[in-house]
Amino acid sequence: LSMAKGEYICFLDGDDYIHNNMVQKLFNEINSKNLDLVVCNYYEDVNGKIRNAYHENIYNKLLSKYNKSTLLQICPGPWSKIYRRSFVKENDIKFIEGDYFYEDNPFHWLNIISTDKIGVIPDKLIYHRQETSRKQTTSAFNTKDNFDLTHFFSVFYAIKNLIKNNNYYKNTFQQWCKKEFLKSIVKDDKKINNKINRIYNNFTNNQSTYV
Repeated sequence: LSMAKGEYICFLDGDDYIHNNMVQKLFNEINSKNLDLVVCNYYEDVNGKIRNAYHENIYNKLLSKYNKSTLLQICPGPWSKIYRRSFVKENDIKFIEGDYFYEDNPFHWLNIISTDKIGVIPDKLIYHRQETSRKQTTSAFNTKDNFDLTHFFSVFYAIKNLIKNNNYYKNTFQQWCKKEFLKSIVKDDKKINNKINRIYNNFTNNQSTYV
C-alpha cells in the first residue's frame, strides 16, 4: 500500500483469474459515483470446478437490502474490491503485519466502518482459485506446531479493539464470530473444539487472554 501511486487500488491473488472488464467495471462504479470503495461478487474455482462463492446467500441479501451489518459478513478478501487510495491513506488503513491467519479481516472491517460511500455491484468478475476445499486453512491446526492458535485469534482481538466503542458493530462482530467463524473452524476434533470455545468465551467476556 505504501508503494501505491495511482488514484485507485486493486488487489489480485497470483493464482486467481478475472474477467477482462473487471477493473473497468469497478472503476466506472467508483469514479462515476465518487465512492471510497466498490465490491463485486466472485466464483470459487475448486480443483477446476466452478461454484458460487461461499457467501452467495449473504451477498444476495446485501444486493436486495444494503446495510453494513450484512456487508461486514461477506468475504473480506481485498481482491474483490477497488479502493480510492486517498481514502485509504487519510484513514491510515493498513494490513496488520506478522504471521497471522485471516489477516484480511481487520483490513476489511476498518475499510467498511470508515466510510458510508460504498458501492456493491452484482457482477461476478473473479474466479478465486482453491486447490482444496475451504478446510485448507483450518487443517493446519491439527499439527502440533500450529496448535497454539494465538496468531489466529490475534486478528479478531484487533477487530474488537477497532469497534470497542460502537455497540452496533460490536453486536454484529460477535454474531459473525459465533455464527460464521466458529462454525467453519470447529469440526470433529474435540481437543481443538474445546480450546477454540474456551478462547471464544474469554473473548466475549472481555478477557484478553488467549488460553
